[in-house]
Amino acid sequence: ERMAKTRAAKGDFAAHPPASKPLDPANFGAEDFMRRAVGGNVHHMGKGHPTTLLSYIEQGRLMAQQGRWQEAESWIRIGHEGLCNDIGPNHPTTLNVAMSLAECLEEQYDQQLGPESPWFSDPALKNRPAASRSAEVHGDAAVVRAELKLNRRVKPDANGLVRGMLTLRRDIAMALEEQEGPTHAQTVEATTKFVNALRLAGHNEAADDVRSSMEAATATATAQGGR
Repeated sequence: ERMAKTRAAKGDFAAHPPASKPLDPANFGAEDFMRRAVGGNVHHMGKGHPTTLLSYIEQGRLMAQQGRWQEAESWIRIGHEGLCNDIGPNHPTTLNVAMSLAECLEEQYDQQLGPESPWFSDPALKNRPAASRSAEVHGDAAVVRAELKLNRRVKPDANGLVRGMLTLRRDIAMALEEQEGPTHAQTVEATTKFVNALRLAGHNEAADDVRSSMEAATATATAQGGR
């Protein structure tokens, strides 16, 4: 940390120490180098350059690996917003980053809820498999209902975590459905994570709507495959 402060005093790019220290002291060096890389990229190529944006994202992911979700969100969000403007929100690279950003928001809200979180009593909700790998996302109707139905019992969300994570998960699922098809494994996985995020937020009725659509599509696909 002293080295980072010394470099910062000399104006050595983005050498300022992080808001919190890594849980593992061995990671401080890695974070320090990543921050310097970000600063150097901003200095030489500009904040909106793809290489700079990816360095922001990698720094955020390094923090996310240590469970420092709020700091990770701020770094990843910069990269995500830049990629949305540069290559579009539905580009595969942007969608991949959106998944990381959604995870940061979900983990923060999970921690905010504490023992009240559905993930606290049932951690499997984080990665619960879909009803079938050939399940289908049945259209926009269920997704729109999922967005609009509000459960008044949800704990107050001062930081907008719920709206952010649900919007990201919904948009990722819809984009993958359009690009890869409704029965593609990535689409099913993305929709399952949307369902799990809905349950985390307390929108159980909406989550049931989406899952029921998936199960109905699975039954249809199975029946057609047996003909």
